Amino acid sequence: MVDLDDFKTTNDRYGHVVGDVVLIRVATALEGPLARTTCWSASAVTSS
Repeated sequence: MVDLDDFKTTNDRYGHVVGDVVLIRVATALEGPLARTTCWSASAVTSS
């Protein structure tokens, strides 16, 4: 899961159609580098 800070501002300013395009582009950009099997979480990073 990814949290895009202040994304609501994008939807409010440019509309939901543009917001959807932004989400798709972000998902596509992250699709390769972040494999589904990779676990990215605060607990995984802070555990020792």
